[in-house]
Amino acid sequence: MTELNAIAFIPARGGSKRFPRKNIADLNDHPLLTYPLEAARKSRIFSEIVVSTEDEEIGEIARKSGAFLDDRSSEFATDTAHELEALSSFLVKREEQGNALPNLVCIIYPTAVLVEADDLKNSKAIFSSYPETEAVMCVSEFNYHPYKMLVENKDGHLEMKFPEHCKQRSQTYPEAMASNGTFYWLRVDAFRTSPEKSYYQDKLRAFKIPFERAVDIDYPDDLEKIKTVTLK
Repeated sequence: MTELNAIAFIPARGGSKRFPRKNIADLNDHPLLTYPLEAARKSRIFSEIVVSTEDEEIGEIARKSGAFLDDRSSEFATDTAHELEALSSFLVKREEQGNALPNLVCIIYPTAVLVEADDLKNSKAIFSSYPETEAVMCVSEFNYHPYKMLVENKDGHLEMKFPEHCKQRSQTYPEAMASNGTFYWLRVDAFRTSPEKSYYQDKLRAFKIPFERAVDIDYPDDLEKIKTVTLK
């Protein structure tokens, strides 16, 4: 079977309202961004590791780490812009420059500090095992199953959101999982021809990692919570 060419794409804009400069915040004397960069490098599965940013400081960190820098347009670096817009723009530029497009792109979040090289290698292998796959999403199980969800009614009383399931034994529930905001794989041709530029492609498969490694850093307090974690 022909090896699928893959690149890593790390969207790391400079702005963040909830946690200013979070993508390069210090964690154990290293900027956050360097952890997923190192995991991508150690995986040895990428022909190129790309950091997409409009920020000079982030760009310099990326260069020192050996990554290729995609100079992101300010249009795709706003609070409302989605990283897939930046990816689409990068692929268009690459094509216009006469460069071949990869078969696969792995979008790795710059705050995914506990993602490991084996996660990236093993998730890429899904495309070889299931050639029809259009996307792979890194997921984790819920701490509590969604069927147990309670909501307040207009009187302030709790009601079961899913009453037909809530009282059943949890052993009967189907496995429930959700995107954990660490990394996603896309098959480039399927992504570019899809009417909706989304991670939620029709032929989407899961790659599971434990909930405790699915770090989501949105606030400074989130960073403090993981400073005692041993990072590989």
